Amino acid sequence: MPRQKNRNYTLTPELLQQYHEAALANARALLEEAALLLRYGHHARAYFLAVATIEETGKAVQAFDSMGRNLKDSAVGPCTCTLRINTTGSPTDHHRSKKT
Repeated sequence: MPRQKNRNYTLTPELLQQYHEAALANARALLEEAALLLRYGHHARAYFLAVATIEETGKAVQAFDSMGRNLKDSAVGPCTCTLRINTTGSPTDHHRSKKT
């Protein structure tokens, strides 16, 4: 069973809303910067920022999704699902040693 982190704050719908809005604002800024880099031919850095934009958007979705949960329930904790985003066998596959 995964160990839960000790938080020195309380998850509230208001905090999650702020996190959601901040993640979306950061995603917008990253996308604008990626477009600038692309315009000036910096393709690799533009790609990196575009990927970071996708990650920030995912954080915003997670915060939004969490707003509808019972945050006081002790069962609400970190995700322990076995969903893999990385392609099996790739250098970034951090689960390659685990069987699902």
